[in-house]
Amino acid sequence: MLPQGLGILALILGLWLAIWITVLRIISWLGWNRLAASFRAPGSFALPRLHLGFQSVSIGGIGYNGCVWIGVDEKGLLLQCRPSWLFPFHPPVLLPWGCFEKIHTWQLGPWRFLVVTVYLPDEQRIALRLPSEVLRLAQQLRDCTAPNGAGDPERIASQ
Repeated sequence: MLPQGLGILALILGLWLAIWITVLRIISWLGWNRLAASFRAPGSFALPRLHLGFQSVSIGGIGYNGCVWIGVDEKGLLLQCRPSWLFPFHPPVLLPWGCFEKIHTWQLGPWRFLVVTVYLPDEQRIALRLPSEVLRLAQQLRDCTAPNGAGDPERIASQ
């Protein structure tokens, strides 16, 4: 039997954990899972060589600050929340290069972002805000994989 103080502490921690899990689940429904429903990465997901860690991303207006890893490869743009045990309702996402509809840059003081509209298969759209360093990764990928400069990632890197 626990002393009364420890019992109350355990109850508070349990309530906090339940609230945290509920909030994560609700947040995932608002943006991330809309992407994951159509573009979930394969089970053997691994970040490609060209990646950025601990990035801030906005998906459908929900901000993920400092917890998203972004990678690019010939298949598309990869997004993964890390550590994965902290984000149980956020599976890795692989966005194919062809799903991007509108791409433009946005600047807030010294920070520059890409604002991307992703076209979902059910004809809905969702907005992403990505760090501008994704352009550099896409350009590196293009330089490595397309000897004549042609290739799907060029579409992102040229805008």
